[in-house]
Amino acid sequence: MSLYKIMQTLTDEGSLSVHLTGLLNEPISDASIEISFTGDPDNIIEDISTDENGISESVVLPAPPVSNSLAPAAPHEARPNLTPAACAAARSVGASPI
Repeated sequence: MSLYKIMQTLTDEGSLSVHLTGLLNEPISDASIEISFTGDPDNIIEDISTDENGISESVVLPAPPVSNSLAPAAPHEARPNLTPAACAAARSVGASPI
């Protein structure tokens, strides 16, 4: 599906912020977070990073119509997965526990 077609179906907005922690629950600072549509990972629509507390800024992203969330789909109905997906990669691997 083309990006233009996807954008036509995403008529509402939502916000996303990421709180990234390590195995010992320590914050991961300076992590790069790339946000793209599911199924199109090469087309980055937002690129944010985490602060010293492992928290990113909040970004507004396109979302499916809110009406899709008000009436759950029947088990046999499949809704297209057109929502943005986030992938984080820590640039600093030497984070220490607080």
